[in-house]
Amino acid sequence: MFEIVKAGGLMMGPLILASNHASSADPVLITVFLTQKIDRPVNWLGKRELVEWPPTGWAFRVAAIHPVDREAADLEAFRSAMRILEAG
Repeated sequence: MFEIVKAGGLMMGPLILASNHASSADPVLITVFLTQKIDRPVNWLGKRELVEWPPTGWAFRVAAIHPVDREAADLEAFRSAMRILEAG
């Protein structure tokens, strides 16, 4: 279990949360919990294979999961993350 503690301006402005997960359900649960607590949308970076796979791809795009190529230095994923952060 984890707890969100408001420390200074941590919950204000753009932020990056790096989360390791033990199961496929963890990102869903984290998103549901965080969206309620921080009152703003949550965007994820996820492995490209799942975003491009037709059975899950449409759901991942709707859920604001942005693809990352784990086989290389993915400059487009970095740019996507920067655009999200700059938008607040």
